[in-house]
Amino acid sequence: SCSVINAGYSIYYSRFLFPILLGFLPLIIRIIFGLLAFVNVRRLKKHQTPIVRLEHDKQLTTMVLVEVTIDVLITLPYIIYNHIYSNSVTFYDPISNAQDQLIIAVTRIIFYGNFAIAFYIYFCVSSRFRKQLVYVFVEIHLKRWRERTHRNGTNQIVPQTPDILQKTDDVN
Repeated sequence: SCSVINAGYSIYYSRFLFPILLGFLPLIIRIIFGLLAFVNVRRLKKHQTPIVRLEHDKQLTTMVLVEVTIDVLITLPYIIYNHIYSNSVTFYDPISNAQDQLIIAVTRIIFYGNFAIAFYIYFCVSSRFRKQLVYVFVEIHLKRWRERTHRNGTNQIVPQTPDILQKTDDVN
């Protein structure tokens, strides 16, 4: 497996790079911007804006807040366990080593799955996103596919007789 051999880089990775740059900093930035979006929508309610726009802004804010919440819940276990694992003393017991590797693998899969989960969050939370997705799939792609495959119901292939059959017919 991949491991860091250089002791200086190992300390840099376990104390700064992973916990701060790859762990808590992106999470904190995401939380801050999610809260700023929420505050911005609350401020827009005080102004006179159309009801449709307020509804869209409300759905967008709900999507962002749900995504940030799920992001925090999914990311924190991986960050915490990886920090503990990288700063702990390695045990040569095969059972505890296998348990550590299993926990790291499961939290890593969940952590990387977090990057694909935004689509499902948007689909579950926002009715506007669902309508737009159905429109794109049905109205645009399905109609385009039908036009390509059906071509007004006519067969585009014209049967032709081979030259050999024509020559034998001419001889008789």
